[in-house]
Amino acid sequence: MFLILLSLFVIFVVLVSLNLTREYNYIIYKETDDKIIMRYYPLHPFHDKFKSIEISKQTFSHFELEKLSLGLRENLYLFQMSKKGLAKYPAISLSALSKKQRSTVLESLSKFSKK
Repeated sequence: MFLILLSLFVIFVVLVSLNLTREYNYIIYKETDDKIIMRYYPLHPFHDKFKSIEISKQTFSHFELEKLSLGLRENLYLFQMSKKGLAKYPAISLSALSKKQRSTVLESLSKFSKK
């Protein structure tokens, strides 16, 4: 009986660890007349800060995607032109988005990408 409980506990810890590495975010993407707005809230139990990125469509340069953790996690990087050069925003994990939601966000960003 003890061995079964220990096995279940180990499986639980492994599954929780895998989910924590995916870094799920609740994402709100909006496109206004002059801005691209990306708001996200990490769904990790140890992160509680709501983050927001607002970029003018004129200064938005491009975006990049990066796959990590054997393709389980996909990060989005947004770039903006500034007076000092190209600015790169912190990564936003797209892992929690469905394929349809992900393609909608990426198609919208592609319309304004200058690369």
